[in-house]
Amino acid sequence: MTTDQRTSVAPRVHAEPVTSRRGLIYAYLAAVWSLLYGGLSSGWAIGIPGWVAQPFERVGSDMPSALASALPPYVPAAIALIGAGAAIAMANGWGRSAVRSALLATAWVITAGLVLAFTTEQVLILVGYLPIYLLGAPFGWAPDSFLDHVTWPVVHEVVSLLGAGLWAMTAVWYRRRSADGVGDHDATTDVTRRDRAAVAVAIAVPALYALTRYAWLLGLPLGVTDEFLRAGQQSGAWTAGAGLATFAAVGAVLTLGLVQRWGEVLPDRLPFVGGRAVPPALATVPATAVSVLLTAAGLTMFRHAIAEAVTFDAGIWAASAPVMLLPVWGVALGVATLGYRRRRHIRATMQAPSSADQPRHDQEDADHER
Repeated sequence: MTTDQRTSVAPRVHAEPVTSRRGLIYAYLAAVWSLLYGGLSSGWAIGIPGWVAQPFERVGSDMPSALASALPPYVPAAIALIGAGAAIAMANGWGRSAVRSALLATAWVITAGLVLAFTTEQVLILVGYLPIYLLGAPFGWAPDSFLDHVTWPVVHEVVSLLGAGLWAMTAVWYRRRSADGVGDHDATTDVTRRDRAAVAVAIAVPALYALTRYAWLLGLPLGVTDEFLRAGQQSGAWTAGAGLATFAAVGAVLTLGLVQRWGEVLPDRLPFVGGRAVPPALATVPATAVSVLLTAAGLTMFRHAIAEAVTFDAGIWAASAPVMLLPVWGVALGVATLGYRRRRHIRATMQAPSSADQPRHDQEDADHER
């Protein structure tokens, strides 16, 4: 086979077990988090005097409160022990076939439970308003202190999201580490139709939100009644809404980078940083966090609507439609982020020297030195 023939063959990526120290840290941190949270939950359940404040006080009809009142005191402790044991088993690489599947299922069930059951829209709201507070503080725009909104229930949601992140990273790492019989497979670094469709949806939803909020700020009753518009003008709600719309629009533009070249390599025309590669984590970490928050917040809105028997009012559809589309936005952003991460991982794997070739390279270096 000639050199030209060899270069025309499709690249192949060899999937090797991952045994990084960082993965071990994820697993052990997940175990420690599970034990600590289990102890806190047990204290809340049995009502120890002087214990840390009960975090499930926000909405009586919402799922966290319902779970807190329904679970027997021993259940949180049992779940914590099972979770910690599963995390330690993953850290040590235990489990084959059925046991491996059970460990992975445990990790993903804990992750989903923490996100779907213990996370509401409060963290997303605080994240959305944080830039407004930071930018408006020097000019006295903020009506109160941002810290006034950082209540214990909100801290509890952040702690839950932290645990979900640790468990998700542990599951991904363990799946790669314990993969058996994974050989070479053809890989492509091209943007797929699924990636483009996901990005299109992840841009359309925030664009709709921004369009309606900017229209209300300008006094245009887009998708709402005149009475609804005037009420918001009198309260100043549309000014805050326009601020959130601005950040949503900026997020939509950044989402486009998940399928564009500038999302991987910064344009040359940019001063100082032009032409430099974008670190994958700089895109994937915030995108993943926003995806989780959007999905959890949107599902909470649906829970509230169901619990309170809210009916859809066609006269003010623009007030609720973008909010009810939050889960669609979150899932689409998550799919687009996975596609971006896949392409960056494949490129990095293709460019890295194979571990099988390393001894040969070391020998060549030794011969050269002699």
